[in-house]
Amino acid sequence: MKNGSKNSSFGSQYQQQVALLNALIPFSIYALLLLVLGTAYFWKKQGTPFPEDVLFALILILLTWKPVLNRVMQMGLVWKKGGISLRKMSNLLDKPLEVGLELPEQRFRAARLQVDLTLASLAQEADTSIKFQLRRGEQLHLPLDEPMQNALINVLAAIAPPTAVGPLELDEFSFEQLHPKTIRRQFSFVSPLFPLYGKNVREAIAYSRKHYPKAEQVLAEWQQLFPDLQSIQADTPLTERTMLTSTQLQLLQLLRAFLTQKPFMVLHDPFRFLSPTVCQQLQALLQQQLQKTGILILTNAAENRTFLAKKELIHQ
Repeated sequence: MKNGSKNSSFGSQYQQQVALLNALIPFSIYALLLLVLGTAYFWKKQGTPFPEDVLFALILILLTWKPVLNRVMQMGLVWKKGGISLRKMSNLLDKPLEVGLELPEQRFRAARLQVDLTLASLAQEADTSIKFQLRRGEQLHLPLDEPMQNALINVLAAIAPPTAVGPLELDEFSFEQLHPKTIRRQFSFVSPLFPLYGKNVREAIAYSRKHYPKAEQVLAEWQQLFPDLQSIQADTPLTERTMLTSTQLQLLQLLRAFLTQKPFMVLHDPFRFLSPTVCQQLQALLQQQLQKTGILILTNAAENRTFLAKKELIHQ
């Protein structure tokens, strides 16, 4: 309540000062304009000629000052109210964009992921403790609430540091010892946090340009398995006008994860938009992928029954 009252008072003061600036600046401009016109009139009465072109130029200059001064004064007010300074901005720009960029990049394929961390939740009173170990060749199902799923994915992608951490390791290396790119080379993510990106389907699912032929080949194979993909071509553009269904987007994200061939897959509610038949085919592909990949499946704790029901249909 104290913070809410303070923010409300702060916002009210800011609005009053903005309104005052919006009144003072035009008043000052028009006062100067009146002074110029009065001076020209006085000179004319005294018999001294006042050049009309100069008068016209002064009027234009004064009128164009209004939006400029208005913007400058509002920016100054924002800086003052926000406690912003050039020194603070300089210190902010000097900070690295990510933690660990000074570390050397390493290339290896991790065989074990060890996680023991605590994630803070704004929706829950208590923090969430997550502890598990995943090896290549294993599949782990972890039910978590949606905010916790996103937080865990951000930690594994080296985007956000955990609030409290125990062992967080890839093989014998802790995350603090590894360059962010080294960490990201170990994981492929299927999540709304990492949407498809590219001009067309080929660019979106391929790991790089040299993998375009492989991507087209696997896309053709998946089109035989999943009828939902048969209306999509490799050169299908990914724009707002391209109306892909939720199932198509989910399958393309999964295809992208399969093509990256990284040691670990993190699947964020992978069966959410899929029918039981498609889930069965996908589970068969995941079982084949287990030979060289560790698979972590994150599902919403509230939707866990739906996941288990689909999983039961898959095994049947």
